[in-house]
Amino acid sequence: MLAFYRNKLVTDPEAFQVFTREWAYLDGFFETMLLRDGEVVDLEQHMQRLESSLKKHNASVDIAKVKEELSLILEEHDIPKNWALRLMIFQGEAYFLFRPFQQKSQYSLLSYDFSDVMYPYGHKSMLYQDFLDAKEWALARGGDAALLYENDIVLEADHANLIFLDAKGELVCPASPKALPGIVLQHLKEKKVVKPREIKLSEIASYQAVFLCNSLLRVKPVVKIDAIEFGLQQEKLSLLQKACG
Repeated sequence: MLAFYRNKLVTDPEAFQVFTREWAYLDGFFETMLLRDGEVVDLEQHMQRLESSLKKHNASVDIAKVKEELSLILEEHDIPKNWALRLMIFQGEAYFLFRPFQQKSQYSLLSYDFSDVMYPYGHKSMLYQDFLDAKEWALARGGDAALLYENDIVLEADHANLIFLDAKGELVCPASPKALPGIVLQHLKEKKVVKPREIKLSEIASYQAVFLCNSLLRVKPVVKIDAIEFGLQQEKLSLLQKACG
């Protein structure tokens, strides 16, 4: 792990609350990005989403300065080329945390009732504890992640958006406005590879395949939700992976 503040390497990240806290309060914002060969994938889209998040809560940060700081860090420091970057905005300051990340080739999900969660959807904030709780709940029961639903309506996974392959061969994603605005999913919708649709948990078994997508995973297959198993559908998986870049 490598942490930076004001373009300086933080030798003791634990001395900075921003790098260690669980973020149970709505007092900061974050973006999680993928480094590929030393370049940040979808940087402009992440900055646009961050700016939108800030505006929704009457907060602000100099986005141009953040991008300049990031550029200097990548130029002046030996950052591994394929790590994850967590950019955090806390009290008007930018903090950068680079770390390795692991991903599986396929995932199993457990459904988790999100009906009672009062979360300010539609933006990326650090009021993230409910999502962490859902993930921990799934991990404790042998799953890799939680599928979040509300009154039988599928929302997303605890750390990624969801894509379903229906019986007719169409790729669809939950249409709920409560799903967080995933950048990879937005790419796929803009390219008309995936269409929004209301998806019910009670009808999950009618779908041929399920996929997770986010900025780090890009697209990965889900092979099981609760007791329901799904095929890999390699052709559709390849299509999605190619389309999202």
